[in-house]
Amino acid sequence: MPPFGDFLRDRGQSFRKRLCLDEASGALGDLGTLIPLLAACAKIGSVRIGPAIFWMGIFNVISAVQWDIPMPVQPMKSIAAVAISDGMAPEAFAAAGVLTGSAVMILGLTQTIEIANKAIPHCVIAGMQLGLGTKMAAQGCSYWHEHQWLDGIDSKLTALLCLLMALGMMLRTRLPTALIIFTFGIILTIGQMVKNGSTFAFEMTTFETILPAANDWLDGFVRGALPQLPLTTLNSVVSVCALSVDLFGDPQASGRGATRASVASSVGFMNILGCWFGAMPSCHGAGGLAGQYKFGARGGMSILMLGSAKITLGLCVGQILEQIIALYPKSILGVLLLFAGVELASVGAKSLQKSPAFEEDLMPCFVTVGAYIGTRNMALGVSAGLLSAAVQRWSNWKDLTEQIGIGALLKDAKLTNQQPATDQHCADGDVYGCKTDVDVEAEAYNRHDSSNKLDL
Repeated sequence: MPPFGDFLRDRGQSFRKRLCLDEASGALGDLGTLIPLLAACAKIGSVRIGPAIFWMGIFNVISAVQWDIPMPVQPMKSIAAVAISDGMAPEAFAAAGVLTGSAVMILGLTQTIEIANKAIPHCVIAGMQLGLGTKMAAQGCSYWHEHQWLDGIDSKLTALLCLLMALGMMLRTRLPTALIIFTFGIILTIGQMVKNGSTFAFEMTTFETILPAANDWLDGFVRGALPQLPLTTLNSVVSVCALSVDLFGDPQASGRGATRASVASSVGFMNILGCWFGAMPSCHGAGGLAGQYKFGARGGMSILMLGSAKITLGLCVGQILEQIIALYPKSILGVLLLFAGVELASVGAKSLQKSPAFEEDLMPCFVTVGAYIGTRNMALGVSAGLLSAAVQRWSNWKDLTEQIGIGALLKDAKLTNQQPATDQHCADGDVYGCKTDVDVEAEAYNRHDSSNKLDL
């Protein structure tokens, strides 16, 4: 590894070479997931938007320098989805991030992340994604019933217009749909605040220390960390590293791809450091990397620009954003949550579709979905899915024993120990050649039947 000074000099040269519109465009490729989840969690009080944006910006800059690829910094979707759908106190929210980050870092540094990844069947993970995405989308649609058709800026008409705008941009353009819709909502909110005579607090963002109590650690572990951990190990470490190697080359062969140990350590560092001071539980993700690459990002410059913008916004206008998000129209937020939920559910559906045992995986997957949505408890949903998968694996184990001969040996041993129900016709010393009366009669019938057939 080169000296630290040479390392920073190389990074600086790489960033200057890639200072272009393509990198700026690529920086917006992952905002479709970030904005709805962050805005919704801030709206319900699980996190403050100013500190959350600031810390994400810090982690964007660190990621850009560490890898020099468009490595995204995303909210942990399971923790955010549970908070949006069922509510979660800020202390439990932070505890979930710290616990998940600590576990991922330990798994990565001890090289046991593959074992943890294989411990939970992928069909159950797909069920978690489908359940969380479906419930998040349903939560967004439920805001429809809280408004009238013409009720100021927060109305059914606003929701319908934003839905049509979002569909048009997503299907016909490459524009950052979530950013445009969210900005449209901010403009409407600011206009309404000015009309009502509200004052804006032009102050620097303040940071508070979050200290979870014992019940917050328990809540954060059961409802947050437990369902998030398999998603993080699969998507935020294993999948994102594989994609980075495909796009930028193997790091062991002088490529710019990321290693699992480095990504796992980064996830741990972000959450262990930031969640105590208002950061949103965060990770890296294959979907975000693919999105930023699709929009033109090819290096760390895109993430450096995005991180710098987040730091500036978080520090300078964080207080104003908190005022705005408190009055932000739920009708627009509902549209953003609808598409964020559909995206998360689509990831689960696609991973299930790629399974070689697609039909067998359907039951554990949808048992997980139904149990989670019905009980509103992801731990119970995962437990039900694991139980269903275990029953299926038991059947497969029995089939396997028969294929390798154990089942046949057990069956033969059982038959030899049983008393014969009919007279048997055996050759002397031929235990395995015994025939029952039924077998003898069947053979006689076959000989008689064949003697009556014409030779053709």
